[in-house]
Amino acid sequence: MRVARRYAEAFLETASEAEIKELLQIGAELERGKTLFYLSLPSFSIHQKEEFLFGFLPALSDNLKRFLLLLLTKRRIAMLPQIIEELLRLKREREGIAEALIRSAIPLLPEEKEHLQRILENKFNKRIILEEEVDPSLIGGFTVEVEGKMIDASLKGFLMRLREKLVSRGESRWA
Repeated sequence: MRVARRYAEAFLETASEAEIKELLQIGAELERGKTLFYLSLPSFSIHQKEEFLFGFLPALSDNLKRFLLLLLTKRRIAMLPQIIEELLRLKREREGIAEALIRSAIPLLPEEKEHLQRILENKFNKRIILEEEVDPSLIGGFTVEVEGKMIDASLKGFLMRLREKLVSRGESRWA
C-alpha cells in the first residue's frame, strides 16, 4: 500500500480537480473487463501497451498521459485501483473529511444519523460522511468506525466486555 500511496501523493500534487475526476473515470473504464490485467502482462511491449491504452481512452491531458505512461513503464498499471483508492483517501484527508461506518442492529432514523454525525464531527474535528450497515448480530445499539478507531456502543460488545470482566475475576461459573 505504501507504493500506491507514493503514486497517489505524486499525482495529487500535480493534478487539477478535473484531472482527478478524469482519472477516476479512466480507472472505472479500465477495471471493467480485463483491460488492467492485459496491460500488466509482460508479453506485450511498453510501446504496444501505450498504443492500446491511449487508443482506447479519449483525449487526455498531458499530465494524465504522463502519469499513466509512468505506471506502464514502471509496471504499476495493475495497481491503478489501489492508487485511486489512496488518492481519494488523501484528498478527503486534505479537505478535512472523514468517512464513518456505522453498523447497527436496525436501520437508524434520519434524526439519529444527523445527531450521531454532529457528535462525530465535534469529536474528530472533521466533516463526517456516514455510511450505514445493518448488522443484526449486534443485538442492539451500534458500532462506529472512523479513521481506524472503533466506538462500540452495541449490546453484543457490552455483553462480551461483561463476560471478560467476570472471567478475569473468576466470578462466573458459566463463562
